[in-house]
Amino acid sequence: MSQKTMEVKNAFLEALSKVENMEDLEKIRVEYIGKKGYVTELLKEMKNLPNEEKKTFGQEVNVLKNEVNEQIAIKREELKQKEIELQTLTAQKNEAKRRDDLDRAIKINKEIERVNKEL
Repeated sequence: MSQKTMEVKNAFLEALSKVENMEDLEKIRVEYIGKKGYVTELLKEMKNLPNEEKKTFGQEVNVLKNEVNEQIAIKREELKQKEIELQTLTAQKNEAKRRDDLDRAIKINKEIERVNKEL
């Protein structure tokens, strides 16, 4: 792999490792494979290469582009899974709080009934 493609790949992997939400992931996607992204710019540089290097460089950049797309898809699924887990946990906490509130209300009602009977 050429130095340029390796540098772009390493920078991408570092940026990807810092992504914590879908918005950040989309920014990284655009930054690397968007119209003016780093990978797209590498493809544009092919016109400056000698003919004998174009094929190899083009293949390297296409492999890099595929890797970037694949890693983004994997990260997207990880983020979706984390969101589902967070929603599940939140729902469980809300359900537990609702049950506690209901238990508390039942106890209060029983105490009110007991006091009313004594009167």
